[in-house]
Amino acid sequence: MKVRQVLPLADMQHCFVFYWNVDTGFAKVLLLKADGSYNEVAF
Repeated sequence: MKVRQVLPLADMQHCFVFYWNVDTGFAKVLLLKADGSYNEVAF
């Protein structure tokens, strides 16, 4: 799975990371924090 897009947020301490596997259609969105931790975002 490859990172398709990274969108930094205005506070510059967080960003959204979009993963997408073209072959399977599997997608995931993560909220990545500056400390390296992350949360999966439901969509």
